[in-house]
Amino acid sequence: MPNKLRNSIFDGDKLFIAKRNEIWASGVRSRKECRNRAFEVVVEIFEKLVEDSIINNINFVYEGHFTNEATWDVPKKFKAAG
Repeated sequence: MPNKLRNSIFDGDKLFIAKRNEIWASGVRSRKECRNRAFEVVVEIFEKLVEDSIINNINFVYEGHFTNEATWDVPKKFKAAG
């Protein structure tokens, strides 16, 4: 994984907006479809970064809202991995 990703903070909101705009610019003209596709990309990237960080024992920082119990699953994964 490029060092650029390892040394940055993952902000899903910013990535979502960028991907949604990119998908819109590609010719998809349904706002709902753009949102759905962008959300899928963000989730895929986030899960890959989490997995890579845990496997390689590297720090991972992300912006999150922690509004419910499920949002603590990722910090718990890191804690369990030591």
